Amino acid sequence: MNLFGIENFVNSITIYKKHLNRMDHTDKNMADKKMYKYIFNSIIQFLFLSTLTFLAMLTTCTADDNLNVSKGRLQTVTLQLKWKHQFQFAGYYAALEKGYYSEAGLDVKIIEIQSGEESINKVIDGKADFGIAMSDLILNRANGQPVVALAAIFQHSPLIILAPKASGIGNIHTLTGKRLGLEAHSAELIAYLENENISLEKIKLHPHDYDISNLISGKVDAISAYSTDEPFLLFNKGIEYSTFTPRSGGIDFYGDTLFTSEVQIKENPERVSAFLNASLKGWQYALENSEEIIDLILSKYTQRHSREHLLFEAQHSKALIMPDLVQLGYMNPGRWNHIAETYAKLGQIDKNFSLKGFMYVSESGADYGWLKRILSILLTICLLLGLGAIILVFLNRKLSKEINERKEAVEKLKESEKKLYTIIDQNPFPIAFVDELDENIIYWSQSALDIFGHNPSNLMEWYELAYPDPAYREQAINRWKPFLEKAHKRKRAVNTGEYRIACKDGTTKICEIFAQFIPGNLVVTMNDITERKKVEKEIIQQKNKAETYLNLASIMFIGLDASGTVDIANQKACDILECSKQEIIGFNWFDDFIPSRIRNDVRSVFKQLMQGEVELVEYFENLVLTKSGIEKQISWH
Repeated sequence: MNLFGIENFVNSITIYKKHLNRMDHTDKNMADKKMYKYIFNSIIQFLFLSTLTFLAMLTTCTADDNLNVSKGRLQTVTLQLKWKHQFQFAGYYAALEKGYYSEAGLDVKIIEIQSGEESINKVIDGKADFGIAMSDLILNRANGQPVVALAAIFQHSPLIILAPKASGIGNIHTLTGKRLGLEAHSAELIAYLENENISLEKIKLHPHDYDISNLISGKVDAISAYSTDEPFLLFNKGIEYSTFTPRSGGIDFYGDTLFTSEVQIKENPERVSAFLNASLKGWQYALENSEEIIDLILSKYTQRHSREHLLFEAQHSKALIMPDLVQLGYMNPGRWNHIAETYAKLGQIDKNFSLKGFMYVSESGADYGWLKRILSILLTICLLLGLGAIILVFLNRKLSKEINERKEAVEKLKESEKKLYTIIDQNPFPIAFVDELDENIIYWSQSALDIFGHNPSNLMEWYELAYPDPAYREQAINRWKPFLEKAHKRKRAVNTGEYRIACKDGTTKICEIFAQFIPGNLVVTMNDITERKKVEKEIIQQKNKAETYLNLASIMFIGLDASGTVDIANQKACDILECSKQEIIGFNWFDDFIPSRIRNDVRSVFKQLMQGEVELVEYFENLVLTKSGIEKQISWH
């Protein structure tokens, strides 16, 4: 994150000041004007030739990119997803909706996976042209299946182990002896456990039901999950949880990877290139316009997840795709080799496995994105050189006015700096500039003064004002220092975590603090999340309060989701059904609590009610089945 272009601004100031200092010590009798004329003419010639080259190559690129469109009729291709419709595949929806596929000459059908199917098999069998898979795609290649990875959309895998805090699993090693629901394609989790010296023989493995009902009901203690998906369901139910990612143990696999077959590349090389480029363009749009694509998903594809759920998924997906740090779809051969070596340690792949043919290389060279960017940079450099030559001539001709021009330039520089600080002061986020050497605070924004009430002169004074409790102050400083080192290495903004900051008026703010280094300075940005934390706490309290009221009621309350799974049950319901809440919540109402002879009829009426096919009634009766097998007649209102 480059805050307000501050880094470029500071660099410009530094370069300009050095130039002025040099001018102070330069003899007014500068080098011969012929030398300047020669330099200027050389730069102009270079600029002219580079511009012609750029325009010629750009024309070629544009012609190649539109090759498929010129053929007239759209080619129909099928993309097989690896799961149900959700934000996980947002880029492909965007490419279809915004016309990127049709511009590439393609009519794309996006198909969600059905129970028992595998996207890899669908592509290999020729039932789909392209598919989405995890990093274990490399295992299929090693087993002789001619699959080819086109692009790694997720630079990090979202696969994690998810456990409610009530399970007692406080760290990965306390998983020993616990019940773990493990889904297919979880080799990276197995590698993670083995890296941590946790034997699978000491874990009670259960088949995954691709749902969290068993986790909530306590049938399993933990499950494999996606960090972009299932944690939201637990949070939404007010259940505290812990997540364990293989990355913490040095297992860093790619996530969703776009792939195709060797046959597809051999027979339709232009189509493969066109599909890949349009898909990446769609992903770029989806990441920049997430809410628009979420609306598209809800209106055209599925309402299986709520809007809040999809927003959660979008936010956490961006963190794994990392579009600001890594080119979309980028694949590193060294990274794939590391993945292959990890599988080799598990005995799932030959240690001499070769990546040859596995990573896609465009035969036609149709992906000109990087070329265009490089050419654009070259053209910009040429323009800057030309501008520099003009400035050089101008300075030579106007040497007598140099002193006045210098003063004018300094004044403009000061004005620009003043405007910059004005812009920052209007920003609602508190910002501070800290001198990297002596840790003096050289700028403290107005919003920082307004929110915290403090006006510290250096970091140590800030620590004492913001963290008056010595124990917490030491803890905060110890947390802060490693992130500073990380920010210094990356030269980008780093989220150092959440901190409780004491304000001058006696209140306490909870803030996320970001750190970024620019030449000579540390830029600190603070985001006040106090209200957000308060709202999260109130939601949990309100939910607990509502449950208390329900438990005091003398009548039975049951809440079902769209699939018929129980998500609310009061104490009276437990008494009538002779079950504990753990034996009711998370179970299917019709399968477990309705007598079998009327089960289908009751379920059918429920579905009609949910779909609005029949009107609600104020009163009706039906039988329910207790834990002991007794049938009871219940009147519903």
